[in-house]
Formats: sequence, structure tokens, C-alpha cells
Amino acid sequence: MFSASLADVPLRLFTREEYHAMADAGILTEKDRVELIKGRIVPMMPLGPWHCSSVARFIEKLGEAYRKLGIVNSGNPLGLGDNCEPQPDVSVLRIRDDYYAHAHPTQEDILLVIEVADTSRAFDLGTKHDLYAEQGIPEFWVVDRKMAGIHVLRKPRDGVFTETRLYGKGEEIPLPDCGETTFRVDDSGV
Repeated sequence: MFSASLADVPLRLFTREEYHAMADAGILTEKDRVELIKGRIVPMMPLGPWHCSSVARFIEKLGEAYRKLGIVNSGNPLGLGDNCEPQPDVSVLRIRDDYYAHAHPTQEDILLVIEVADTSRAFDLGTKHDLYAEQGIPEFWVVDRKMAGIHVLRKPRDGVFTETRLYGKGEEIPLPDCGETTFRVDDSGV
């Protein structure tokens, strides 16, 4: 029996182990710019100048704020469960002596995940939002160029962020596990 539509054909989902095996075999390369989201190999959007500028601003400001309190990464994978390995634009991790040389950070290691949304706005506020809430990521920010602000999502419970707020220009956002230190929305470049 033939399927009437490609939508009717079951998907073949991948594990993180299979995803890495594809990279080891040369099937996936750095040129592919993909990430593993809920078993699917998903292409990442091209990075425009504004996006790169915003990420650079976060790296500088968060690096200063979290000095000796956390590790600030840009574009590095997170190991979330058996079938998810997103590469957020910025992540702040708990300090580990090996700087995660032996395994990607997992849920327990993450203080903050940031996605800079320009062309990826719908995906970041949809699929990525749901993924990070389901995985129990304590705090997730989406820099929203269109809304000229930062969506701050906190306190996941049962797969849903229970605290959400859009911070606008001129406002400051408290940084998780960083004392009284805040991040100015304007410093994101929105």
C-alpha cells in the first residue's frame, strides 16, 4: 500500500549517539550547520550581522558578570536527553574544572540559555521554548528583534515555564545565580 502524502510516512528519528556517529563517519560536517532537536536533524538559520553582534555583546557582558561564577559559551551543544543536542546562541553553565571536556553539558549544568531571534523567531519561541521547558532548563531568554525586547522564561514545571515576561528597552533583567547583577536589555542590541 502506498502513502498518499509524505506527511503520512513515519519519520526516522535519531539518537544523540547516532547523530555523533554520522559526524564521525563524515556524513555530517561543520559545513552542515545542524542541530538535533527531538530526534530530528534540523538546519540552523544563516547568521546575519545583527545576530552576530548581539551574541558578541552577550558574550562580553555575561563574561564580565559571571567571572568565577559560571562558564559562558556561544553556539556549543547541550546534551539534553537521548535525542536532543541543541546549539543555543549563548549558554551559561555551572563551573566545572574540566570545562566540559569529557561530555556536553546536561540539564543539571545549565544556568541560562539564550537564543537570539531574528530569522529564527518562530522556531525559538515555539519548538526551542517547548524543548527547554520540557527539559527543565531553569531560565531561557529569547532576544526578540521584532519586539525590541527579551522574553524571559523561568521556573519550568511539568514541561511549562511558569514565569514569563517580555523586558523592553531601558529595563534590566536579574541574572540567575549571579547575586544582584543584572543585564540591561539595551546591551543586547535590540
